[in-house]
Amino acid sequence: MQLLFYRIGGFLVSKEISYSIIIPCLNEYPNLTRLLPQLVQSFENRTHEIIVCNATACKDTEGLCKKLGVDFVESKAQSRAIQMNKAAAIAKHEVLYFIHADTMIPQTAASDIESALNAGYDSGCYRFKFDKDVIPLMINSSFTRFRGQMFRGGDQTLWVKRELFFEIGPYDEEVFLMEEYPLIKKLKQKASFTVMPKAVVVSSRKYDGNAYVKVNLVNLLVFILFHLGYPTMKLRKLYSKMLQN
Repeated sequence: MQLLFYRIGGFLVSKEISYSIIIPCLNEYPNLTRLLPQLVQSFENRTHEIIVCNATACKDTEGLCKKLGVDFVESKAQSRAIQMNKAAAIAKHEVLYFIHADTMIPQTAASDIESALNAGYDSGCYRFKFDKDVIPLMINSSFTRFRGQMFRGGDQTLWVKRELFFEIGPYDEEVFLMEEYPLIKKLKQKASFTVMPKAVVVSSRKYDGNAYVKVNLVNLLVFILFHLGYPTMKLRKLYSKMLQN
C-alpha cells in the first residue's frame, strides 16, 4: 500500500493512493493487447481499476478486458471527451489516470505519480518520445520537457486527483479535438501541474503516410485555429482531411 502524506493543523496524516486508469479508444484492439498487460503489471502492487471506454461495441476488446479483469464500458459517442467523462463518472479511486491506447507508459508510472503527489502536485503528465528513433521525431519529442501549453497533448497521458477533476469541471464535451488543452489550462491556473522527467512512448503512425514537415505544419495550424476559437468538430474533420491515418 502506497501512502500520500499531507499536513492538517500541524499534524502529518496519510491517505492511501489508489488509481482509476481510464483508456478511451476506438478500433484499438491490437494496441490494447500490448498496453493492458503492461498496466496490470505496473499497478499490480497498488489498489487500482482499469476502465476501457470503447466507442461502439467491439467483441474482441470486450473479451480481452474480461480476460485481464479490466472493466469495459461502451460509449455510443465517438468522442474522447465524452468517453473519458463516462469512465470517470464510475471511477472509484483517488487518482484518475487517462491514457491513450497507443501509448506505452514507464514501468515506474505508479511510483512516479506518487513522488509527484508527495512533492505537492495535484496533477501532471509525462514527456513523450516516439516509437521510432528518427532524428526529426527526436527533435519534436525534445520539446515536451517544457511546460508551455503548445507542448502538451493527450499522448503524454494525464493524471489528476479525482476530487479536483470534478471540482474544476471534467472534459468539455463540446471539444472534439485537443480535449486535454482546456483541462490542463485550468489545472495550471487553479491547482499545481507538473511535467514528470520520464517519457512515455507514443505511436509515430501519423508520420508513416505523411511528410514530416507537413505533419508539423498541420499541427501548428490546428493549434492556432483551436486557440482562435475555430469549432472543434470542423477542426477534427479538417485535421483528418489534411493528414492520412
